[in-house]
Amino acid sequence: MQKLSSQQTLRGCLQQQKPKKDDQKEFNEDLSKAMIPSNIPLSKLNNPNLKEFLGKYCKLNIPDESTLRKASVHSIYKQTLTFIKNEVNSNYFYIVVDETTDSCGRYIAHALKGVLGETNPSRSYLFAPKKHEKANN
Repeated sequence: MQKLSSQQTLRGCLQQQKPKKDDQKEFNEDLSKAMIPSNIPLSKLNNPNLKEFLGKYCKLNIPDESTLRKASVHSIYKQTLTFIKNEVNSNYFYIVVDETTDSCGRYIAHALKGVLGETNPSRSYLFAPKKHEKANN
């Protein structure tokens, strides 16, 4: 049995514990993909208790919300748009336009698009919210 030098053992130990840059990037994307569809604001990551908890069990750096916004949100947005286009455009679809006043008194028109399904209930996607100067009602 060959004895390893302490330098090799220390190096090996540090390499095992230090997360790779790719691991951190993947973690950041996965964290965004978990939080955004769950309607958990990314600003919750700034909570010291949550940050400490995640840091303790994840062994990776917990990113700041601005890091996720800059690096992950746009890519998730593009993936979501692609998913919606593929789902809606390969089927018969409907469009609904609704006009309302928001909590600040602004007039907003929403355009929704969804799939006409024969057997299962359809899901609508908001694709064109637009602010207007006045309402038609």
